[in-house]
Amino acid sequence: MVFKAYPNAWPEMVRALIVHSAEWTEEMRKLVNLNTKNQRESLLRTVGYGIPDFQRAINSASNNLNLLIQDEIAPFDTSGKMNELRLHKLPWPKEALEELGDLPVKMKITLSYFIEPDPNSRGWDYKYRYSSFGLRFDVKQANETLREFRTRINKASRDDDADEVSSESDSDEWYFGKQIRSKGSIHTDYWEGTAADLASREYMAVYPTSGWWKIKNVKENADRQGRYALIVSVSTPSEDVDVYSLIENEINIEIEI
Repeated sequence: MVFKAYPNAWPEMVRALIVHSAEWTEEMRKLVNLNTKNQRESLLRTVGYGIPDFQRAINSASNNLNLLIQDEIAPFDTSGKMNELRLHKLPWPKEALEELGDLPVKMKITLSYFIEPDPNSRGWDYKYRYSSFGLRFDVKQANETLREFRTRINKASRDDDADEVSSESDSDEWYFGKQIRSKGSIHTDYWEGTAADLASREYMAVYPTSGWWKIKNVKENADRQGRYALIVSVSTPSEDVDVYSLIENEINIEIEI
């Protein structure tokens, strides 16, 4: 059904849409105390991300907007070092969001990609030898300049144990946090704050972490491309604010320029 709605979508995107649309039911939420990240991770391990919603996957309501991105990235160069990262500018209408002030908003992000498993390694031997590469996402913080954000992402990507190091962005604002959401090859999380705070978070990055492409046959695997799908949704509980139109107008203005 999702393929029918999006005939040009990559399998990575279809998978992302299904997971992005999923939510826990009330019955699922009652299984644990969701006030702590450990309990949220426990429920995630038990029931996954919940029940997908087809209409939510394919539609953007006036108070709920989905941005869909399909792209490729070459994780490593001929020396086995990080080759590139993808920086995406989010089309937030900054002045309009700032005027909304303390209006509560929710930004949800899902990153989906497929790995090439190493047939000579077992996943439990060493976490970076089974997957060909890993990808992560992060969002510019409100108090960061773009240069500071890029510097932080470059450092995280260079660190082979990036997932085990506490991250500045792994705050209570993210529902799961970096350490929980980084497992596997599909990552989803959401941030809650005010419209004014969201206005200053206009950049996000997709960047590689280690994998066997970096460790084995480095020159043969250098510059190999990996595809990914990225979904960013913004929603607000207020029916009086048309988020879709605000961002659509911003996109149209940029195109005209």
